[in-house]
Amino acid sequence: MLHWPARAAEGLPRRPSPSSPARLLVGSYVALMAAGTLLLSLPAAVREPPRLSLVDALFTATSALCVTGLTVVDTGSRLSLFGQLVVLSLIQVGGLGIMTASTTAGVLLGRRITLRGRLMVAEELHQDYLSGLVRLTRMVAAVTLAIELAGAWILWLAWSGLLGWGRAGYFALFHAVSAFNNAGFDIVGGYRSLTPYQHAPEVLLPIAALVILGGLSFAVLSDVARERRWGRLTLDSKLVLSTTAMLLVLGTGSEERRVGKECRSRWSPYH
Repeated sequence: MLHWPARAAEGLPRRPSPSSPARLLVGSYVALMAAGTLLLSLPAAVREPPRLSLVDALFTATSALCVTGLTVVDTGSRLSLFGQLVVLSLIQVGGLGIMTASTTAGVLLGRRITLRGRLMVAEELHQDYLSGLVRLTRMVAAVTLAIELAGAWILWLAWSGLLGWGRAGYFALFHAVSAFNNAGFDIVGGYRSLTPYQHAPEVLLPIAALVILGGLSFAVLSDVARERRWGRLTLDSKLVLSTTAMLLVLGTGSEERRVGKECRSRWSPYH
């Protein structure tokens, strides 16, 4: 009878430990969200008074960290350079993953990654094993930064003649990071997004390529780079690539038909 409660409890689900990787990961996101809110609510985060309200700062920080692209303030004209850099940092960390970013920074600084840190990275990357996890983290960070920098360089070539070298470099970097992480933020200003460049393929095509590459998982990109043949790809890679291609073709075709119909109706003598 003394052991009955313990035996009865064996069939019940275990309550997660307060220090479990899942809870620590959620806590890290909440802490970073709070830090972003605090920074964006500072007077230095806006070009001119008044500063952002706490609700607007919280919404902007949450949207940037979770890469949703929803905004309640104009990032390009309302936020200062400091505020834009806060948003950019949240986008990068949110797209890369908090633990992936912190682990990469720790490795670069020569710090030893603890077991708890490895468990949190495994939770974030949905991995069931710990061996080779730090190496995988470095690979994810390296591929992400390489693609973003390549996209930024192409965008800089397109914008340098219009904006000047320095401003074009900043524009290129911000939009490359935002596009690859599918964040939807821009600093064009006036809530215009990229509409001023709707007839500039040298801007739209690199950004579209970054959006597509960012939408594919690291597993798919590494599988394509490693195998290089359709027949050798994993089933997951084939499904992701074929579905992405189908949606792009259907979406482009439907938009072309809509624009064509609109043009015909506009120039029709009976309109």
